[in-house]
Amino acid sequence: VAIRITRVQERGVVCKLFHGLHSRNVVKSLALHQVDFTGCDNGLLLQQMLLSPSFINLSLQNCTIDESMLECVARGLENPNKALRLSFIWCNLTDSYLNAFAGAIPHSSSLRELNICYASSITSMSLPTIAQLIHTQTNMQSLELMWNGALFDCDNCTQLDPFLDALKNNVSLRRLGLKCYAMSNVPVSGIFQTLEKNQTLQQLILRGNDEFSIHGSWVDSIPKLRGLRDVDLPDRLWQDPNWFSLFSALHQNTTIVQYREGFAGKITEDPALVPFLQRNKLLAHTQNLVEGQEIIGVNLWPHALHRLGSNESNDGSPIFELLRCMATEVCSTFGDSGVGRREENESGHFLC
Repeated sequence: VAIRITRVQERGVVCKLFHGLHSRNVVKSLALHQVDFTGCDNGLLLQQMLLSPSFINLSLQNCTIDESMLECVARGLENPNKALRLSFIWCNLTDSYLNAFAGAIPHSSSLRELNICYASSITSMSLPTIAQLIHTQTNMQSLELMWNGALFDCDNCTQLDPFLDALKNNVSLRRLGLKCYAMSNVPVSGIFQTLEKNQTLQQLILRGNDEFSIHGSWVDSIPKLRGLRDVDLPDRLWQDPNWFSLFSALHQNTTIVQYREGFAGKITEDPALVPFLQRNKLLAHTQNLVEGQEIIGVNLWPHALHRLGSNESNDGSPIFELLRCMATEVCSTFGDSGVGRREENESGHFLC
């Protein structure tokens, strides 16, 4: 069963709940909201529950925790043959608490996914601790770090280097979420340059980072990435005057098959139209566009299509360039067969 417990502050009640749940050994997922873990033997009971063969998910949201409780949770992850997801959201995590957790967790534990979100007291001093977790947790496949204080406020700090070294040598992580930080070009550049060596990470999420800009220090690494398949960047980058260098770098990459840019949404929902991400295909993966004699899978932004068909001047705007290039390629590929046709609207823009 999956159980959610919320707003239980009396320690005696929490102990009774955990005793009852553990004795039945049927809990698969446990979500705790506003629960006080200080005192009593809550940590030990939670440790025993984590060791249960059926238990796979623990989510702590806005809970009051301490070092002893975290050490108990860490020791409950000792079975490497399990696959467990652990989330700390809005909890009172600090640098010292996180360090205690990392020091107690066994190497190659059952931890497969770790989410640490909205821990406002965490600073860049925790980056070496995160690096330790990446290094020791050789079964961990997903690491989500979102809105955690000043974790990446480290333009000139030495704490960033251990994190990058651990990421470079890691072979288990498939997903890294670094959403919503005031991250500058320095850590972003370090991450992309590190991924030139790491060929196993498949998804990188940087959406919501409002400080870094399009710069050669990280954009130049994109064509060299050989493992990344899904990258999620801030939507505001399309407003950057150097947006075309990012456009070109993504075009040169041969492995990324999904590109998302935050709020603006996907350029297309259909994998048959993966924009500017197939080698030698600027915008359309044309061999998958036609089934029989009909073009299929075209599902672009309605707003963008409206603008393209209007009398507004769109020359030079990113979305206009994307649509114009795709129309040109599709028409040049299929126009002679009568499948596609090319014409101009009143604004002189090519339509297909």
